[in-house]
Amino acid sequence: MRKHFVEIATAVGIEDARLHDLRRTVMTRAAASGVGTHVLRDLLGHKTTAMADRYIRAVGDPVREAREQVGAEIAAMMGGEGG
Repeated sequence: MRKHFVEIATAVGIEDARLHDLRRTVMTRAAASGVGTHVLRDLLGHKTTAMADRYIRAVGDPVREAREQVGAEIAAMMGGEGG
């Protein structure tokens, strides 16, 4: 599988590609989409959620993002009521 992956990556102009790069991309994108740690763990066969946690931390701060989103919604509601 590794050989085919490298051949495809080279054919599309991606040099120094590793199969692990694809695994990392899948995990990072899934985490960014809100997939939970248990699903991430199972997705690529990790034994613990500790590895999945690494990917979730890599995509940002979900607590900060939730705080900002809720704050913006409350501000919009208050602005709508007062206007």
